[in-house]
Amino acid sequence: MYLLSSIKKLLLFQSALVVGRLRILIISLLYTIISLTIAIPQNLQHVNDVSIVGNKSITTKTLLKYLNIKKSRWLRRSEFNTRALKLDMISIKNQYIIEGYLDVAVTYAIIQKEDSWVNIQYNIIEGDRYIVNRITINGNVLFSKEQLLKEFEQKINQHYNPIIISKFISEIEYKYFSMGKILTSVSADVIKEDNFVAINLNIEESNTYSIGDITITGLNKYRERYIQRELAIFTGDIYDVRKIEKSQKRIFSTGLFTAVEIIPIINVSRTDFVNLEIKVREYSTRQINTDIGVGQEPSSLGEGAPPATVFELETKWQPGTLFNSAGRLEISGNLGIRLDESISSPDFKYEINWFNPWLFNLRIPLRLKYFHDEISNDKIDAFESSFIYKTGENYNLSGSINLEFIERNNDTNAESGVTDEKRSIQITYIGNELDNFIIPSTGKYYTVTTELNGSILGGEHHYIKFDTQYKKFYPLRNSIVGGYQIKAGYLHVLKKEMNNRDLPSFYKYKLGGSTSLRGWQTTDGINEDGGLIRLQSNFDIRFQIYKLIGGEVFFDAGKLANEFDNKIFDDWNWDVGFGITFLTPIGPTRLDTAFPYAEWSNPTVSLAILYLFYL
Repeated sequence: MYLLSSIKKLLLFQSALVVGRLRILIISLLYTIISLTIAIPQNLQHVNDVSIVGNKSITTKTLLKYLNIKKSRWLRRSEFNTRALKLDMISIKNQYIIEGYLDVAVTYAIIQKEDSWVNIQYNIIEGDRYIVNRITINGNVLFSKEQLLKEFEQKINQHYNPIIISKFISEIEYKYFSMGKILTSVSADVIKEDNFVAINLNIEESNTYSIGDITITGLNKYRERYIQRELAIFTGDIYDVRKIEKSQKRIFSTGLFTAVEIIPIINVSRTDFVNLEIKVREYSTRQINTDIGVGQEPSSLGEGAPPATVFELETKWQPGTLFNSAGRLEISGNLGIRLDESISSPDFKYEINWFNPWLFNLRIPLRLKYFHDEISNDKIDAFESSFIYKTGENYNLSGSINLEFIERNNDTNAESGVTDEKRSIQITYIGNELDNFIIPSTGKYYTVTTELNGSILGGEHHYIKFDTQYKKFYPLRNSIVGGYQIKAGYLHVLKKEMNNRDLPSFYKYKLGGSTSLRGWQTTDGINEDGGLIRLQSNFDIRFQIYKLIGGEVFFDAGKLANEFDNKIFDDWNWDVGFGITFLTPIGPTRLDTAFPYAEWSNPTVSLAILYLFYL
């Protein structure tokens, strides 16, 4: 019986935390089921009011947040539901048990107000709060008591919290699963003594298991080596749940599969080996998408002319992998036709992307891109290759090679042919230690970038560019988060004698906009012709207003310069402002209002969609 139960437990070990929380729910259900014996009228339809009586330790406002049954409001009627009533009683009891009130009693009364309206009143007898006075661990051999209790959040002389206990049990099991002892069992005995509880953790360690046979199922198009090279664990290695999870993430990140599952299989005749079955579902990469749009834009014929009709056709084709390799190909095209009094020359562009997660049998994702754009007889051709090399769990090294040609034929005063050519190499190192990539609350993020344009690469513009940024976030109190950002950049022009003209301003640094100085625009006078040096800092305080709505106050400062001198830190541009953030289905959207110090009466409003990092 022990072996059978252990096998079941092994198959669910990756859901240990969920299982732990289910234990709490089951306990709460047992606590409540006895009290749910009062008959509930079934002919009632709407709830007029919901009240709670007898609560002292937890506020009514807090408890009401966890209830399914709400009181009716204007233009919104709350329907009475027997099942919801029972669940709400469980929710109230759960909140008290989490706070250490193990003997809490919850009853209710239904007060009929009118024929179809009722008031619901919950009556609470809190009882005593239980305090933890002893924690013992039995059966541990591999890890000492000190090692296990090191990060245990439940402390002596604190109120008893069953969720913390359940989480701790899952963490202990995870420790053992990472050391090959995958059939280890951990349980907790809670002993009530007056107003105190003693927690006895019982550990039953298993044998150490190693990896046996590894089988792969679900492959039709792809070769097994595309999965095998992503594995972080191999036959003969000690079973490690961390490496299993890492392997699963690696296989899924290839983009070749819609589902990846790694299942441990116990051989009942062996007590030292466990086989692995890797089940995958291949991703259908062959698809084609077409969008057709019709709209109107202001006419190019001048003021007073009727608006122009614009037709747009966009197609994206994914022919799938080439020769059943791991590389993916994507071709997209866009055709736009503008109608004024006559049909204008069509605007046409297309893009070819090829991606391979492995380069020369190294885990270096490579992307190749070709881009062609024709707008009013002007042509742009661009080639780009980029890679990402993961140097650590939270650190990446990325690079790109760019080649861009611009042919101008629309200007009758200019000679046709290639008038601009850009060749560049860029290397970036990224460190990401944030708890959340979209809206972080703690951690840091930093990048260091070097770009070489022209010089030995050829082309018309020759410069080297250095950029760095550092972002730091930290919780203040409750839902308030503070953060700051520092950016610095330097552009050094090379081989001026080889240029027949100065470096165009769009290659230089600018300040302003939603990612820089939010009280300024890139067209403001502070930018003029741009700068070769950029210094920038941002300070934000973010807080929650209501559910998916947040607010912030901020301070921005920045400076552009062309050389380092003793005036580099003088006459900075800065602004102050406030903003509102909305968490929408497409991502965070932020609306900022900023006041530049020079024009307090003329604020700048900016909108940022899918805004990564609120700085």
